Amino acid sequence: MENLLLPAAGGNTFTGDLGAINIQRARDHGIPGYVEISRACGGQPPSGTNFEGLSDIIPGLRLVLETCYRTVEDIDLFPGILLESIQTGSEMGPTATCLFLAQFNDSRRGDRFWYERDDPCTGFIMEQLTEIRKVTLARVICDNSDGVFDIQPNVFLRRNNNNNNDVPCSQIPGIDFNVFRESKYFLLFAICILDILLRWKRIFFFFQYFENVSTHCSRSKYSITLVLNVNVEKFSPSSEIWAFTILNVMCSVC
Repeated sequence: MENLLLPAAGGNTFTGDLGAINIQRARDHGIPGYVEISRACGGQPPSGTNFEGLSDIIPGLRLVLETCYRTVEDIDLFPGILLESIQTGSEMGPTATCLFLAQFNDSRRGDRFWYERDDPCTGFIMEQLTEIRKVTLARVICDNSDGVFDIQPNVFLRRNNNNNNDVPCSQIPGIDFNVFRESKYFLLFAICILDILLRWKRIFFFFQYFENVSTHCSRSKYSITLVLNVNVEKFSPSSEIWAFTILNVMCSVC
């Protein structure tokens, strides 16, 4: 990516080096160097000028780093993780794998709507989670593609003569939507809750207008009548009257 075209002022473009840009970005934002991040991920990197002690770096590339940096502490994070040996079970080195795992784990745990959270308001019950976990990309392709009738169970792996040969789409596990069926009273209950919230909203604004108007009117029967007129004018247009009428009719069965 040495000839990457980047946008510039005035609608023009200039040729940039993506690697150099990433290094500069890390320096601008104060990102620690490779050695410090590696140590935070459980590694045991060397210090000083001991470049040969960088055991996670590909041996033939340690000399390249030594020609570019004075000490191992000066190594930038981006070139450091790119030059690491691939870790078993990953497509990246140990430090990059650590960073990706930490970021995705934090993003998942910090997402209030992540489907595996056991939150009683936004989470799924165990039976629903079991059905969701049955879904594979092979099932998604079968359900959403035209003319696909056979597919390998693991679409990320090549076909072979063992356990990933093509099978009919009917043999790919699917999801049972019956476990997601809500009670027939759920919609009525939700509408009743909405009706209650709208009523409380009107009561709140009624007292708010009563307080505002009372500062300009005397405490008499006329002032109360004026407040009622203002309240009806502001919060009872024809559309809202119809909405409340429908809600009242539907909530009569609750």
